[in-house]
Amino acid sequence: MATPEVAGKVRAPPKISGRRLLSFEDLQARGIRYTRVHLQRLEEADLFPQRVRIGAGNFVAWFEHEVDAYLDRLAAARPKRTSAGARVSGDAP
Repeated sequence: MATPEVAGKVRAPPKISGRRLLSFEDLQARGIRYTRVHLQRLEEADLFPQRVRIGAGNFVAWFEHEVDAYLDRLAAARPKRTSAGARVSGDAP
């Protein structure tokens, strides 16, 4: 996770109630390379965790545990493979 720097000192990641927040750049570092517009569309369709607005500015972040749960759902939805590497019958190519 990228950590912001203030006057040359590294600050801890922002937290709310002990929960870690991920910035847009943090999402990309985790392999979620969607555009900001696409993320917003997914959020509106309840297909991605909702962002949290921080302060009066335009900074937004996502709760790490919600993003982790999203990635877990994607991983669980992958087609199952046999030990030989072939897809289980009925899975789409």
